[in-house]
Amino acid sequence: FEFVTNYVEKVLTGMLGAEVDFIVPELTLAPMKEELAELRPLAQASREKAFEDADVKAKALAARLAA
Repeated sequence: FEFVTNYVEKVLTGMLGAEVDFIVPELTLAPMKEELAELRPLAQASREKAFEDADVKAKALAARLAA
C-alpha cells in the first residue's frame, strides 16, 4: 500500500488541490498469518490507533466544513 500513497497524494493535492493525510495501520496481515501470531497484539493496537486517528481527523474536518 505504501508504494501507492505518493501517487495518490500527488493526484489529490497537485491536481485536485485536496489536503491529504494518510492513516496507515501496521501489521495488517498478522491476524491471518499464523507465522505472525506473536505480533497480533501490536496489530490490534495499531488498528485501534488508526481508528482513533481517523475519528479525530473526521471530527476536525467536519468542524472546519461547518464553520
